[in-house]
Amino acid sequence: MRTTVKSIGQIEIDEIYIGLNKVGEHFIISCQAMSIGDRFGIVQVMQDLEFCQQRYADLQCRPIALQFLSVSDIAIIELTIEQEEELDRLSVVDEKHYGLVKDSE
Repeated sequence: MRTTVKSIGQIEIDEIYIGLNKVGEHFIISCQAMSIGDRFGIVQVMQDLEFCQQRYADLQCRPIALQFLSVSDIAIIELTIEQEEELDRLSVVDEKHYGLVKDSE
């Protein structure tokens, strides 16, 4: 999805979801998908967070990345931005690996 964010300009987000946890809290989940060998960066996550804050201010943003590890293996990674002294740092909150299989398997 291509969209515009004030103070940044045009950005691209691969997917947006609205999630609900067990206690009824709603979340906005921004997703970046990466091919085998591609790397996600802090700028993408910062843009996603800013988009979510502007468009969905009442919801907590939980940015994730889908990283294809191989043709049949994928990692789903929840990310956050932490401030260390005067620098922003991209951190992994949680990471899960899955094997993709054909429906006949």
